[in-house]
Amino acid sequence: LPFRAGRSFRRDESNSAVLSETAARRLFPRSVPLGQTFRISNATYEVVGVVPDVVNGWLFEGPDAAIYLPAQPGDARVRQTIIRLHDPTPASLAAIRDLCASAQG
Repeated sequence: LPFRAGRSFRRDESNSAVLSETAARRLFPRSVPLGQTFRISNATYEVVGVVPDVVNGWLFEGPDAAIYLPAQPGDARVRQTIIRLHDPTPASLAAIRDLCASAQG
């Protein structure tokens, strides 16, 4: 997703978050979300980026308020990656397979 503000995660950050525009408006309705913090359970996260809303599920339900957190090695929550290709050629698919294989091991 293209960033509306801020940036993506850095390798050394574990308590950073990227928010969808809807989540940013709901959590910080009167302020700029970058640099703000919020809590989930016992962890505090700092907002480092804001991305456009994505519609999940049925299209007529509208966008979700999404909070993206960095994946940690061995994190059981990471189950899938969705990649959208504008050029789904055999070469680009092979490159993605190679990248995923190198990330696993």
